Amino acid sequence: MNEAELKKQLAAWIDPKVLADTLVDQMAEEAEPEEMTLENAKTFYYDFLETELADALERSIRYTHRRGPSGPPPVLTKDYPRYPETPLEKWKKQAGISD
Repeated sequence: MNEAELKKQLAAWIDPKVLADTLVDQMAEEAEPEEMTLENAKTFYYDFLETELADALERSIRYTHRRGPSGPPPVLTKDYPRYPETPLEKWKKQAGISD
């Protein structure tokens, strides 16, 4: 699959509600009530995109998808060692969604 097609399919698969839920939940833990605004949420989200997302994705991909010195990279499986439950997994569990 080429990159453009992968991006298109991934964009259709990503659930923006998960992002919004995670962001607002984190804001609720850290922010004062008067700071719970859409503008602040956007600021935090853009800051995350600019400063942390690329690094976090790179670490995750390296951890779960190591390339060998020769041949294609291994296929990811559910049996591969994983981090503790992610916010997405926690949200899915709470929402009763299974893969």
